Amino acid sequence: MLKVSILQRIAEWLSRVSMLMLCSCVSIDFDIPKVESFALQGTQDTSLGQSSQMLMSQHPRESGFQLLVDGIDSLVSRIMLAEPAERSIDAQYYLISNDIVGYAFVHVVVACG
Repeated sequence: MLKVSILQRIAEWLSRVSMLMLCSCVSIDFDIPKVESFALQGTQDTSLGQSSQMLMSQHPRESGFQLLVDGIDSLVSRIMLAEPAERSIDAQYYLISNDIVGYAFVHVVVACG
């Protein structure tokens, strides 16, 4: 009896692992129509544009890239950049959940728009 139980558990485990492996092999449909995205030009007269110009002159040949590994830091950064926006907000998201973070982000985008 014990051997059957162990063999049955091994078989169940292998089937679960197999299903996970099969599900992880989903491919992306590259034929989906894509909308061209571009950065706005002529933003030197906005407050963010002026701040950016000043920082770029103080740090030539640096990208300004900042890796944010914490979700809260990322949300706060988005909110702080959205609030002073004067012309547009370009936001690209994979998923917005029905939770407090999703509500906070959508609220700021709608309020600033």
